[in-house]
Order: sequence, then C-alpha cells, then structure tokens
Amino acid sequence: MIAIWETFVKNMILLKSRTASVRNYLIDKMGIDSERLLFQGRGEYEPLIENTTPLFKVQKEESRI
Repeated sequence: MIAIWETFVKNMILLKSRTASVRNYLIDKMGIDSERLLFQGRGEYEPLIENTTPLFKVQKEESRI
C-alpha cells in the first residue's frame, strides 16, 4: 500500500512541476500577466475527459491552456 501512495505523491509532484513550468513560460517568455492565468494540476485522478478510446487518451495527456 505504501508503494501506491509513493507513486501517487511522485506523480503529483511531477504534475505540479510541469504545471509551474508552463505557467512560468507563459509569464516570462510570452509576457502574459499572471493575474490572467489560473493553473490547476489535477492529473489522472480528475481527468478533463474520460479516456474510453485511444483518441481521448491522447487528448487527456495534452496540456489545456
């Protein structure tokens, strides 16, 4: 059971890191005002869409901006 929890924690840390990287890029490189952005890293536990087909599985992996 601990291995499952450790995997979950590692995945969430990676997710938050990726989210921060996209946020920082948009602010620093693209000049977007940080007040206009909302970032939420939800991962596989709160998917934007269900991954019932291969197409949806690919779409789920993309970042939504």
